[in-house]
This record gives sequence, structure tokens and C-alpha cells, in this order.
Amino acid sequence: MRRPVLPTLAFAAFLLAGHSLRAQQPAACPWLTLGTASHLLGLSAVADVQLAQDGTGVCRFAPASQGSVGAAAAPLSPTLVLVVASNPQPSCGSHAKSLSGIGNQAQECAAQLTGADARISIAGKVRGQWFRLDGSHLPLASVRNPAPRWPDDSTRPTPLEVAAEQVADNLY
Repeated sequence: MRRPVLPTLAFAAFLLAGHSLRAQQPAACPWLTLGTASHLLGLSAVADVQLAQDGTGVCRFAPASQGSVGAAAAPLSPTLVLVVASNPQPSCGSHAKSLSGIGNQAQECAAQLTGADARISIAGKVRGQWFRLDGSHLPLASVRNPAPRWPDDSTRPTPLEVAAEQVADNLY
């Protein structure tokens, strides 16, 4: 008994269409989620991800309203850049604040708070890989400690420190 050709061809086309849709999806940053980046930027974010074969790479996040990460940004548009490398990243200098619980040798570079936004970096090392999370023109809420809810709650990490913890955890 012969099988009808049309249903077989339709099924094959369906399978190929689904495969090509998955192939066109942009790469996700393996160390920092789009949701976390959106929270830090204070806006819905898009990502430009460049990964190397050796497990290193760069993830750039910008507001989705900008179109794409490579598009010309507004002068004070918030951005977040994560670099993961096998070589040490530039250190934060002598004014760095040591951070515990975020990989090894984690430091928060001196923050520059101007008006309603901030420029800040966190750098660290996990299992031989160095990372640096740079934020520019971030909302102040992303770099300041949340208001304590309880008397012993004053040492809560900032949202940017929580994001750096996420990066360190994903490098393990």
C-alpha cells in the first residue's frame, strides 16, 4: 500500500521550519540572564553575545528600545558589558572594595555616581577565568544597597553584586 505523498511532505516541511526557527534565535549569554540585565538597566534589554571556543566571551546588554546593542546609543543610555577571559582583566586600582562570596579576588571598582545614574565595575576570578562586569549610566537603584527591612539587614548586596554572584556561579 502506498503512503500519500502530501502528508509526508507537509510533515517534513514542518520539521525543517521548526529547526530553522531555532537556528535563527540569538545566542544567550551563558553567565548572565537577560532578565537580570533588564533589572540592572531599569529597562527591557537586548543582548549581543560573542562566545569563543575556549569558553570565554563578551556579553553586551542595552535597552531594547534602542533596537540592537550595536545601534548608536543615546548619550546617557544604560549599558552593561560582561567580559569573561582566561587572562586577567584590568584591576580596579587602589580604591577598590573587596567583595566576599563572589568567586576569588572579587573587587568593586570605585563607583562614579553622577546625578541620577552611575558607572561601576565588578571584577573577579573563578576557576582560572577572569570576569569583569561594567555598568554605565545605570539607575542608582542598581548600585545602591536596598533599604534594610530588619536591623541586621544592612549588609545586603547591591543588585549589581547579586548579578556578579550569578556570573561567578555560572562560571563554576
